[in-house]
Amino acid sequence: MGNTRLQSLTLAGLLAAMAFVLKLYLSFTTFDLRITFYEIPIVMGSILLGPVLGGIIGLASDFAYITLAGFPFSFILAFSAVLWGIIPGLVIKQLSLKTLIPVVIGVSILTFGLNSYQLYLWAGSGMWALFPLRLLIVILKWPIQVFIITTLHQRLMLNPRH
Repeated sequence: MGNTRLQSLTLAGLLAAMAFVLKLYLSFTTFDLRITFYEIPIVMGSILLGPVLGGIIGLASDFAYITLAGFPFSFILAFSAVLWGIIPGLVIKQLSLKTLIPVVIGVSILTFGLNSYQLYLWAGSGMWALFPLRLLIVILKWPIQVFIITTLHQRLMLNPRH
């Protein structure tokens, strides 16, 4: 039993590190805009390890990001990352497109709203200038996120070692 717990914690750490790398190094970032797929390892962790470890993965990756990127801590933005880790693990019991698509869309909209509110707190009404572009990016990411998550999940289930 201890070995399984250790494996789960190790996988959670690896997924948090992957999310951090995707968010900090493998993304297009300006002051007001970031295009990244950091959510994918967090969602995978939530599905494979459950909502508690999924939420921890989201929080750990966000904490590492703000620490090394030099951004101020924001409870709202950290909560957005945690939601990516909690909600899929609560809702998805067996991965299928029927369950994954609404979860990705729902969490994306929820976190988009929270992140937009944080940008409004920081930039005031100026955040509305990029709102349509940010929304378009979120919508365009949906099929890519769903494809990558289902592909990774299928390959992991063919060779389960986690």
